[in-house]
Amino acid sequence: DIDQAVTVITRLQRELTKRYFLHDNRGLLITFSAGVTGCTPGETQPAVTARADGLLYQAKRAGKNRVIAASPDLTDAAALAAAMPAAAAA
Repeated sequence: DIDQAVTVITRLQRELTKRYFLHDNRGLLITFSAGVTGCTPGETQPAVTARADGLLYQAKRAGKNRVIAASPDLTDAAALAAAMPAAAAA
């Protein structure tokens, strides 16, 4: 279920932001944004991936370190197209 997936991704995100990683003796803070979606019976993997990608771009536009989950209407092709950035939709 999407709520459980969001919980897991958010927990991972929080754990990563608590830690510092070293690169060239410099501390790095890791942040990431994510798009979380489910799939419907018969839906293709490319369609699910495209929806998750569109949600990822929404999360990035909303700011760093965000998790955005699909709403039920994002299985609709028109809603998906609106969620995707113009470059990805072309």
